[in-house]
Amino acid sequence: MKNKTGQKELYKEYPLPDEAKEIEQMLELMTYFHLQQAKLLGRFRRGQHTKDTGCLKGEFRVESGLPEWVRVGVFQEPQTFDAIIRFSNGSFKIQSDRQGDGRGMAIKLLGVGGKQVLPPEDLANGSDSEQDFIMVNNPVFPFPDIRAYRHFFELRKWFGGQVGKFLFFLPRPRLRQIAQSALNAQVSNPLEIQYWSMSPYRLGNRAMKFSAKPTNQDRHPSPSPVNPGQDDFLFDALAERIKEGDVYFDFMVQCQTDPDKMPIEDVSIEWPEPASNVEVDLSQPNSKFIKVATVKIPQQDPYSDSLKKFREACENKIFSPWHAILAHQPLGGINRLRKVAYHESALRRRRQNTP
Repeated sequence: MKNKTGQKELYKEYPLPDEAKEIEQMLELMTYFHLQQAKLLGRFRRGQHTKDTGCLKGEFRVESGLPEWVRVGVFQEPQTFDAIIRFSNGSFKIQSDRQGDGRGMAIKLLGVGGKQVLPPEDLANGSDSEQDFIMVNNPVFPFPDIRAYRHFFELRKWFGGQVGKFLFFLPRPRLRQIAQSALNAQVSNPLEIQYWSMSPYRLGNRAMKFSAKPTNQDRHPSPSPVNPGQDDFLFDALAERIKEGDVYFDFMVQCQTDPDKMPIEDVSIEWPEPASNVEVDLSQPNSKFIKVATVKIPQQDPYSDSLKKFREACENKIFSPWHAILAHQPLGGINRLRKVAYHESALRRRRQNTP
């Protein structure tokens, strides 16, 4: 809701008036495309980010000495969580890594305390002690809200994938630029790029976005590049790199400080940071990305039998923004859609794929 002056308030959600209907229509479209995917692949897979490009064991180390306003949820105190980290391509198809696509990084923290957002019966096969952080290699989404996302899927259904995309983006040059930026990004190794949440989440009683940025490429340079002409070169590049040594990411959060310039509901707008020459008081909530944790991916061999089994098991796990504790509850319309869509997709996979 807005305050008495009609202005938006910090950390508040502003659902579309007909959001429930939009979500219902969107679920029908997603079910249609999920059925198309099952026909193509022979079984139900994830509705998005279907092809993994590696799943690794990791650690999530929360920093000490964080500002008081950050010390909530998993960032409450210095501690280390075991983590499962899945890298992926964004499409619902299993296609060559040479195809332009979004790239994803999903971090699942294990053994997390705190009350979960979802009741146990809605966690699919997730645990009640997990916290998932879902990210892609672009800071914004090319669809601002559920209505635009639904219209995009409708056009794809009516006119086919390529024509539908063209018709949606033709009158929307800003959104077309976002989509092209994501699809045209040159990615040679999933371990060497930055990822963003795109959508907002709670940071206690505030709102945040988060990001993971690789930090140690200078200490452990990548081995000779894997042949980029191979369909699965991203996994091979990841595997060769992590066999050489540990990989680290800075995990950072950004706090909402302006409800108009940093909207909750429009995920096509990048939240601005202070100019580089502006001094920031980190003891107070601010819009600068600040490091709160280190993601360590220790040296391991993804080609080994044990890691192959680990990767296979990873594909049966559910990664969802809504596998979260209350302190990090997802915010905004796109996340409210994901709450239902991820759950339905997980149930469909479990029902249809179980012998």
